[in-house]
Amino acid sequence: MFADDCVLYSKIATTNGQQCLNHTQSRPKSWCDDWEMVINLEKTVSMCVTVRKRPLTFSYNIEDTILLQVQSY
Repeated sequence: MFADDCVLYSKIATTNGQQCLNHTQSRPKSWCDDWEMVINLEKTVSMCVTVRKRPLTFSYNIEDTILLQVQSY
């Protein structure tokens, strides 16, 4: 079974929000592990959409893998 192009979205205004989103990403990973599905972490990326002149910076990760940050999807 394949599930392609899934998106997790959250409105984030603070670094605390960034940490919450990073923690929330572990839930789909746990679900996939339970159902013996694999997330291809080489194809998993993060993207920040903002109108801020100085966007918040944060490195998102799943387990020990830091997600590549991209500018477009």
